[in-house]
This record gives sequence, structure tokens and C-alpha cells, in this order.
Amino acid sequence: MIKKLILKLFLQKKYKELVNKKDINKILLVRNLKIGDAIVAFPLLRELKKNFPNAEIDIYASTNSDFLFNKLPYCTNVFIKFKKRYFYKTLKQIMLMKSRKYDLIIEAVPMRFGLELSIWYMKPKWVIGFGKSSGDQKLGISRNELSFYDKLAIEGNNKHASEHMCSLLNLLDINNYSTKMEFPFDEEKYNYAQKFVSELPKREGIIALNVDASNNKSTLYKDQIVNFSNYLKEYTLIIMSLPSRQKEINEIIKSEKLSNCVLSYTTKTIFDAAELIRSCDLLISPDTSFIHISSGINLPTIGIYYKNNFNYWGPKSDIKYVIKSDIDKKSYLIKNINFTQITEYIREIYLKKEKNNQTYLHKNIL
Repeated sequence: MIKKLILKLFLQKKYKELVNKKDINKILLVRNLKIGDAIVAFPLLRELKKNFPNAEIDIYASTNSDFLFNKLPYCTNVFIKFKKRYFYKTLKQIMLMKSRKYDLIIEAVPMRFGLELSIWYMKPKWVIGFGKSSGDQKLGISRNELSFYDKLAIEGNNKHASEHMCSLLNLLDINNYSTKMEFPFDEEKYNYAQKFVSELPKREGIIALNVDASNNKSTLYKDQIVNFSNYLKEYTLIIMSLPSRQKEINEIIKSEKLSNCVLSYTTKTIFDAAELIRSCDLLISPDTSFIHISSGINLPTIGIYYKNNFNYWGPKSDIKYVIKSDIDKKSYLIKNINFTQITEYIREIYLKKEKNNQTYLHKNIL
């Protein structure tokens, strides 16, 4: 209750100046969340840079995603929100951001008490962001109730996360933009991945199968891995996992004699994983971060979901499919994956890829 009163007291503006795009020279985008949340914000950053080519665009990221923003050519500075026990480091970052004297701050995150006070402390000329559905549920308040914010987005349903992010551009009267996903390219890691893949038996194709997810409920275990191998015998499967699970996965491959499965090399960073994915024909994954990477690369993707959140977090590649699964009420593990449907989707993917290649060759010959 006290926090709510503090926000209502301080986060008010007696006079609002209309947003003038000509006066926007320094922008701060607040997106201090996880890897997948960062990737779906890349189109917004790209379109901001297109529309404000001379502006300096900074990011307020988290320790989970700052390294991703550092790879983008659109970002001038990347500031970090540290974990609570390192609050003094976060405080220093906030002071540095205040010294930047931003013309515009874009809050592309849910409302939080500490964050809102930090933005107020920075004293930007204008603040825009998401409205009611991004309110602070614990405090029972949304940005719509505070006059501190100059413009707030009306959030629609059934939008993809990247489209949701780019809807903030409408608040700046920018209506012609692309929501196409992207992911930074690393030539050295790509060459390493290409060498690894080139030495594998091709069979009918090479498929990246990611078995890990940030949510344990989405993680694939022994039974599912064996089923994937048996249903997709004509393909080479590169099994991608966390470094901590590589020994376990290797033992599964050997003990179950999964001759069409190969354990990937240790992917120490998300960029190692991205270039290995880029080197394959398609990706199968229960993890949305990998699905967003694949969408950024525009690789054919089959996403496995146990919730009805595939509209918001689903794949955006030109060729994409979604498989719905369930969660076992006792073990809380994923179950009821339709492997027959996945097999059919994979055949469709290769047919579409072949058709696209023929179209490309035909255009080039002409």
C-alpha cells in the first residue's frame, strides 16, 4: 500500500509536452529480462535506429541478456540491472543513465516499483511504454493511473512478441515498420559449426534437436530423445543440450544405440548454439529462446509448446510449425508429443525447401 502511494505521489506530471521526434537525440530502451525477451526486441531497436539514425540508443538490460545487445550495431551503451544482492552495482548504473539526460525512455517491460522510481529519478523529457496489462500485479497499479507517462500502448491480443514490441513505435507516429526477426552473425563460430556439420553423415538431412529449456517442464528426457531417434531414422539428429547434461545425453545415445544421433560440441555461449543451428536444415525445440534464434536466422522451425502461448512466443520463420503437448500432473514433465505429426511436418519442410531452392535457381537463370 505504501509503495502504491509513493508511485501515485511522485509519478505525476503537471504539464505534458507533446512528443517531438525532432528533439529526440538520446533514447533509452528498458528491456532488462531474459534471453528470449531480448531477441524479440531486436526488431524494435532496428526500426528505432532507422527512424532516428543520428540518435544515440542505449539499453537497460539484465545480466541474462546484456551480451546480446552488445552484439547489435544499433546500441550505443548497454547498462545492466544486477541481481538484488548487487544492488549497489545497479545503483551506479542508474546514476550513469541519469547522467546521459535522455530525451526519450521506452519502458518495454512490466511495471515494477523500483524500476519506475529509477526512471523518474533519471528525469527524461518523455516516457512511453506498455499500459494496463503490464501493470504491477503485486501493487495493484498500472501506468495508466499515473500522469508521469506521456504515451502508453494499447496492447492487443494474438500478437507475436516482436509485433508487440514494435507496437511501441505507433506511439511515436511511426506506422511503417518491419517486425522481421534477426540475430547477429558470428563468422568464426559459424565456420566452426560448418566444419562440424560437414563431417557428419548427411542421410536425408541434418536436424538440430534442442532438448533443454529454461523451464524444466519443457525439457526433453530419455524417452522423448529415443522416440525422436526412432521416428526420424532417415535423418541425422544433432542433439543440443546444456553443457551440464552432455554426459547424460552421450550415455543415452550409446546405451540406446541411437545411430542417427550425434551429440553437439559444447556450446559455451548462445552464439555457439546459434551458429550450429544456422548450419542445420531445421530446428526442433521446446525452448522459446532457441525458437527466437531460429526465427532470426529464418530457419525452418518446429516448436513444441505445452501452453497456449505459441501466438506470442511462437516461431516466425517463413517455414514454421507448432506441436502442442501436455504436462504430466505427477512428474510435471512434458508428455504426449505427437511424433507422427512431427515426422509429417519435417517431410513438408524439406519439400518446401526444395521448392524454394528451385524457385531461386529459376529466378537467377532468368
